[in-house]
Amino acid sequence: MDNNENHRAGKLDQVVNVAVLGFVLIALASPRGPLGGWLGDLVQQRATRELIAENWSSLAPTGPEPTAASRVLIEFFDYQCPYCRRAETTIQAVAALEDATLIHRHLPLRLLHPYAESAALAAICADLADEFSEMHQHLLTTDRWQSDTADWFVEAESAGMSAPGQLVTCMASDQARARLRSDEELAVKLGIRMTPTFVGYRGVHAGIAEAEDLRDLLP
Repeated sequence: MDNNENHRAGKLDQVVNVAVLGFVLIALASPRGPLGGWLGDLVQQRATRELIAENWSSLAPTGPEPTAASRVLIEFFDYQCPYCRRAETTIQAVAALEDATLIHRHLPLRLLHPYAESAALAAICADLADEFSEMHQHLLTTDRWQSDTADWFVEAESAGMSAPGQLVTCMASDQARARLRSDEELAVKLGIRMTPTFVGYRGVHAGIAEAEDLRDLLP
């Protein structure tokens, strides 16, 4: 082989090598490739944090935006959701151990859970009366209210509410429905479609969560 042939062969090898390298990089960076998947996750995480920052004042009453001191866990919740009920012990324990504030936002999935909206309104009205914990625990631990004939006066009495009649009146009020609508609109802004979904300074976790998943959301 003369020098010209050697030169042409060398050029061909370079072209082939560049083509192979390009193919490998494209494969890695494609949405299904490991690099592309990692980059996509990174972009999504950044976008999620920006959304959280934009809506923080609505999510949590701790200030206009999240900071490294924002030890807050927000849960989008449905009282008929079995996974929400199952997660309650874990999230309460993590909030206590990590000295974090726990906030519930209501997201009743009406198509799946026909009685969740009424439960959310009852919890909202209990919160307005400074008796959220009593109603929250009652709704989590009982099922009688999951009925077309639920008597919310009786449920309020069973929950230990101080003014059951006022709770029933409140549940039909524009104020309670506006509060529920606000939570639902907030979920839409954050792209939240399922319960439970947890939000913190570091991001969002959708679905069943272990204690470590919840800790990862805190600063």
